[in-house]
Amino acid sequence: MPEYVLGKNVTVMWNTDLGSGAQYYRLFCAKSMELDIIQDEIESTTVTSGTDREYEIGLQSAVLTLVGVTKTQNPPGVDAINAFYLYTQRKVKLALQIIFLDQDSNTQTFTFNAVLRRLNFASNALSFNQSTAEFRISGPIVTDGYAGGGGGSDCVPVGGGAFSPGDGTLNSAYSYTFPLTGTPPFTLGAFTVPSWMTPACVGSNLVLSGTPTSLSDVGTFFTDIVVQNDCGNIDLIDEVGAEIVEDGRNVFVINNSSVSIDVTNDNGHVYTFGASNANDGNIKMQSDTVTLSLAGTKTYEFLQALPSTLVNTGTSGSGTITTSDISITNYLRFSD
Repeated sequence: MPEYVLGKNVTVMWNTDLGSGAQYYRLFCAKSMELDIIQDEIESTTVTSGTDREYEIGLQSAVLTLVGVTKTQNPPGVDAINAFYLYTQRKVKLALQIIFLDQDSNTQTFTFNAVLRRLNFASNALSFNQSTAEFRISGPIVTDGYAGGGGGSDCVPVGGGAFSPGDGTLNSAYSYTFPLTGTPPFTLGAFTVPSWMTPACVGSNLVLSGTPTSLSDVGTFFTDIVVQNDCGNIDLIDEVGAEIVEDGRNVFVINNSSVSIDVTNDNGHVYTFGASNANDGNIKMQSDTVTLSLAGTKTYEFLQALPSTLVNTGTSGSGTITTSDISITNYLRFSD
């Protein structure tokens, strides 16, 4: 590794769990950086072959200096990253990941533990300026194929095709898989999804899954999900909006009676049908039964076809009514 590493268009990622697998959050962006690595050769006691047979490099210390700093994203539980907050963290190890363009405009990634050494702005950084942040590295540097002066493998920003989650059905498992492009690994950033849905990055796919179980889940839902990798992110927004439809068989209700009738299905959906065919329409039946609520007693008929192909008939006030065969029941008619 060279003694000095220079970079531009720098992103500093912060993992508060010191690299244990938790998500990295964007701590700073910077216009440029200088990584000053102070090395020392020590006599090898473990290497038995190759060019380092007699001596190996022992990392004594390294200092990372960032110039033109701006805040980009707060970690969980931190309302605002400011100088005071960072100053209080200066004696705590931070797991940092530095993503930058080298002098040959290749994307490089360095990962290491560090402590904050110096910070020269006194309030939130809202735009690029001459502020600097300096970290002292306290652990080994893990590189993404860096060979000095370029030569590392390029990181391709995350991307994908048309993001279009499909429709789903109440009380049925939902799943939508969106293939991601770019250099893995991929991680979730900020997202907005329905309460019943869980987004996850699985390999090179974004997977949306869950089961809508509440009547309030019925209708159009929208998603807005940020997916990121080491060198970029993509904001996936469902512009059209998918839909959760209520489950069950469509049965058309005809209210020829002189009073308003409420019909409740197994989902708890209450359909109201005004007197004398004021607002006839469909209900969803999940089983052979529905529950009525009305004044007085009315005749009901479950029919396969109009005008008179009966499945079964009866009279009822408030209470449960049952069709003998839901598979051929297409109509429910009420009369005085």
